[in-house]
Amino acid sequence: MNVTVSGANWHGTDASEMEAPIVGAAVGVVPRLQLSVRAPYVMSDAAAGVTGGWGTSYLSGKIGVIQGDTVKLSVAPTLQVVSPEALTLLTGARRAQVGLPVSVEVDQRSAHLFGSGGYFTGGIAFVGGGAGLTVSSRVGVSASLSHAWSNTAGNGVLPARTDLSGGMSLALTSHVSVFGSVSQTIATSDASSAGTTIAAGVSLYASPAASRP
Repeated sequence: MNVTVSGANWHGTDASEMEAPIVGAAVGVVPRLQLSVRAPYVMSDAAAGVTGGWGTSYLSGKIGVIQGDTVKLSVAPTLQVVSPEALTLLTGARRAQVGLPVSVEVDQRSAHLFGSGGYFTGGIAFVGGGAGLTVSSRVGVSASLSHAWSNTAGNGVLPARTDLSGGMSLALTSHVSVFGSVSQTIATSDASSAGTTIAAGVSLYASPAASRP
């Protein structure tokens, strides 16, 4: 089981948003099946006209299709629960959306490559990929590039955004680690939430105790 508590700040042109806490949890139910939840709390900002409350949340079940020593492939049926405030900005959108992300990972000792793509009802799709490197027994770094788009026009424009991200994690103990990341949109219009996102948090890990004879 893994529990994550973090915070993130997005800053764009003449707009910003702070999410804290962002609560996430994942638990392995049976071999090849993991259930997870992610729920961010949006902090209120009267000056920016942002009303505080729980933001768009995600519930998913990750299914390991291929679980080899080198190559791993999984699908993750996901329920997206759009926040009431975000719903007012989406023309004709429903509160609940369903998505099917697919991800692949290739492990090469201290390095691994990963990629993902998927589609959500409401006309939103995404694709991305990146690489991670274990620098030492306690430090890991990663970089990724992702692109998301919608086939539903807003104000006559089809939204699309591209993000370039980098992150680092530090294991404090075998059960506790801290992490941070920076993401910058590139070739993205202000209407599609161009800007910079900085996030940091802590992860707590737990595993079943080894059985005794």
